[in-house]
Amino acid sequence: MSTTTDSNVPQLQGTSTDPAVPVAPQPTAAVSRETPLFSQHAAIVLMMAVIAGCLAGALTFWKSHSLAEAALAGLATAGAGTPILHKLIG
Repeated sequence: MSTTTDSNVPQLQGTSTDPAVPVAPQPTAAVSRETPLFSQHAAIVLMMAVIAGCLAGALTFWKSHSLAEAALAGLATAGAGTPILHKLIG
């Protein structure tokens, strides 16, 4: 009859009770709340800047019928409006 000793059984890393062996952290049962990518303030500021840029682009396209001018006007309005809206909505 053969007996199996602990030295013959391979152990997975992190499952040993020996304090010299590093133990991998185990996942917890509770789900931690992740922080959002944008704050509400940043989301509102960026949304308003995009809306202003779209309006400026649409009005420019309506007047000049040039897609390049409309895109330039919309991007400039959104870019310039972002810091202004950040201070106004603060």
